[in-house]
Amino acid sequence: MSNGVKETALRRLAITTGIIDIFRFFGDRNEKRSLHTKKLLEEKLVNSDRYL
Repeated sequence: MSNGVKETALRRLAITTGIIDIFRFFGDRNEKRSLHTKKLLEEKLVNSDRYL
């Protein structure tokens, strides 16, 4: 697997999971769960930046 293909796949995965997390975050009415989801989303963004 070439580096470019790997990078594109990782970016696509990060974007897809990020979008799902954003919808989950806005869909949450329970504030505690929203804060937890927001924390997970921020961690995921940090982790995806590390790979890109």
